Amino acid sequence: MSSFLVPSFLRLLVHLDSQGQEFKLFFRTFGTDLPILAKELNDFCEGRHPQFPEVRLDGSDGRRDLRLQTGAEGGACRLARIQHRKDGHFVLISGQSGLDEEGLPDLDALSLAGTAVEGQEAVTRVFAEMTADNHTFGLRDDYTWWNDHKRDGNFGKLLLLDPEDTQRLQLFVDDNIKRTPEEGHGIVDVRDSKTWEPIPPHKTFGRYVARCSPYAAVTDSDYYINLVQKHVAALRQVNFT
Repeated sequence: MSSFLVPSFLRLLVHLDSQGQEFKLFFRTFGTDLPILAKELNDFCEGRHPQFPEVRLDGSDGRRDLRLQTGAEGGACRLARIQHRKDGHFVLISGQSGLDEEGLPDLDALSLAGTAVEGQEAVTRVFAEMTADNHTFGLRDDYTWWNDHKRDGNFGKLLLLDPEDTQRLQLFVDDNIKRTPEEGHGIVDVRDSKTWEPIPPHKTFGRYVARCSPYAAVTDSDYYINLVQKHVAALRQVNFT
């Protein structure tokens, strides 16, 4: 039985696929659990989940492949990690480096090895590349940076939005997002992808960010289907002005 991916979330994936909906998955965590999550997701996609044995979302039928590639078998690795230097510069590290380890990686060594990019422009470019195709990605965010800044949303998990992009709908779901816009984003750092200026909560709540209930996600089998349908309807009416 899955310990990270609740059945209501997996039902969402089955539902979206049955509707022919194009979508991408981007898993975010402060922890070291991405390799474990990847195995659970891949077992589901390959029909090894006990509740979804009929599911095939591994590309074997010539259709979509939602598996999270870790590079363990020599293929592409679609995992990454964000860290910050002391001056606040973003560093995005591609691959498995430090994903399942505590402590900070050697950023200079990783930069020299070509597995890390630094600065807003480079991070924006890599984020765009990650979300441009149909692959699933996993990103470990910088818990220390967020915690050292009193858990302020402006130092949390980065979400880059393009106010002029009306074709792509992004939704960030997390149980640590605050309950109201007046409280702030809580765990998500929402920024304009072109200017990197923070986007205030009153422009994102109910549209681009959604607080989820772990209890409801476990007890209501349609929880994530209903949550996504509700927010997609709001996203289609979004206005940044």
